[in-house]
This record gives sequence, structure tokens and C-alpha cells, in this order.
Amino acid sequence: MNFLLSLICVAVSFSVAKGDGAVWSYSGNTGPAAWKNLTGYSECGNNAQSPVNIVTADVQVDSTLDDLVLTNYDDSSTKTWTLSNNGHAVKVDVDDGGYRLNSNKFSHAYKLAQFHWHWGNVSTEGSEHTIDGTEYPLEMHFVHYSTAYNAIGDAISQSKGLAALGVMFTIQSSDNQALKPIFDLLPNIQSSGSSHTFNYTGSLMSFLPSDKSYYRYMGSLTTPACQESVVWTLLQTPVGISEAQMNLLRTNPMFENNGGYMVNNYRPPQPLNGRTISKPGTAGSSAGQVVHSVAAFVFTMVAAALWFL
Repeated sequence: MNFLLSLICVAVSFSVAKGDGAVWSYSGNTGPAAWKNLTGYSECGNNAQSPVNIVTADVQVDSTLDDLVLTNYDDSSTKTWTLSNNGHAVKVDVDDGGYRLNSNKFSHAYKLAQFHWHWGNVSTEGSEHTIDGTEYPLEMHFVHYSTAYNAIGDAISQSKGLAALGVMFTIQSSDNQALKPIFDLLPNIQSSGSSHTFNYTGSLMSFLPSDKSYYRYMGSLTTPACQESVVWTLLQTPVGISEAQMNLLRTNPMFENNGGYMVNNYRPPQPLNGRTISKPGTAGSSAGQVVHSVAAFVFTMVAAALWFL
């Protein structure tokens, strides 16, 4: 019963085009710039919004951050998932497979509810987050909610109630084999509101890069109602996807209200407003580089002095 309630709350929380707020979109008078002015979505104009541009030179090293703990992400057994078009994105609702995201900075583990994608109509744009101003053609979000709550609907408005894991994609010549069984089903969910239940054999880990280095910051949902309840973890290393697979996304699912093909379903970066973006590391590693540089400088000066003797 709790799992069924969770799925219902996921549908409500991440398909917010209808319900308590006004109709929203990714363009025109109901596009991202207008969200904060639409009925029910004033939080979209608050000060801790997502996505953001990550300026790598400004990222703070936090020696207290540990590696991510991804429980059951390596489970490669066959599972039953639901692929759907909610009118704004393509998403996959997962079964209750015990998938958890954890970190030493979390007071509770976070339970995976769904994952979805944001993309552009060309491969020079599409991601929501940017790295040093660089956009990527596709960004994948794994949306989790705190196990302190019974369902995602209970967590969505709570401080640190949600945890999102973001993955960037770059274009490669070959297909992404982990995504292929899912993207090959996209013709089944062309219309807004459509869904398709399928069996997937493989692990969630296959969607992620082998290097799990990450950036961490506090932010919001990137769609209305833009609740500022999200602990964001963005993996630093992108994974590959083919142009042919990107074109499957661009030419199958349709926006709601006959809005045409679903493309450019991404929100532009929002101001940091003083927030800190951090990454794991040790002060010793930075200090070691400084010591090494000083030692090299001293050695060079001594060698030069001896040469002139």
C-alpha cells in the first residue's frame, strides 16, 4: 500500500502541469522566466533555485564529504518499470527495488522513486546544469526521497526531503547500451499522458560513469512548483550517448496540449545567491601541491645559484 501511495505521489509531484498550479511549459508566456508569476509557483522565484552553473574554480573542497553509497544500484536482475510521458519529460518509475542513495552528510538514506531526462533540439544544448558555462545535450536525474518520510509527497516540501543525482551526457559514435532497451520503447509513449510497462534486465549502475566524483549543493526541483527541498549531487564525469539515440528523444514524445515534439525541456541556470558548491577532497592534497611547487621553486633557485658559482 505504501509503495502504491508513493507511485501516486511521484506522478503528482513530478507532473505538476495540472493540479494546484497553473499550466506551465518551457517556452513563451508560461516558460521558465514566467514560472514565478504563475499561480501556485511563486517559489520558482526564490533564492535557492536549480539548476545552476558550476564554476569549477569556485568549487570548495570539503574534506568531510565521503564517497557516495549507492545501495542495490548494482542489482542486474530483471525488474518491472514503467516508462511514461508526463507532457514535460520522459520518466521511468521504478519498482521498490531497495535502491538507496546515501552519504556521510545525510541524516537518512534516500529512496529512489524515478529517473527522467532533459534535452535539447540540438546537441549543443539540453542539460539543465552547466559546467563552466558548457551545456550538454542530455541530463539524467535520479530522484530520491528521504526514508524519514513514508512517501515522496510527504518529503517534497521538507528541507532536504529530496536528493537528486544528476548525470551529464556527451555525444559518442556508438549507442549507449544501458539506455537502448528504454529508448527503443519511446515510440510507445508519443502522446502526453501515455505509459508503457516493461521489463528491464541490467543495473542502474550501468547508467553512471565509473568515476563517481561529484559536486554537491542545496537547491530545488527544476520544474514547478520548484520546491527548495533538494540535496543535489552532480557527477563530474559524463557518459556517452549516440546522436541516433538523441534523435529518438527528439522525434517521439510530444509535449502536452499538442505542444509539438518534446525538445528543449530544460530550465536555464539560476543564480547561486551565495550558495556554496562543494566536492570531496582533502586539504592535504591541495597543501601537498603547494609544498611540491615551493620545493621545485627552491630547487630551481639553488641550482641557478650553483651554476653561477
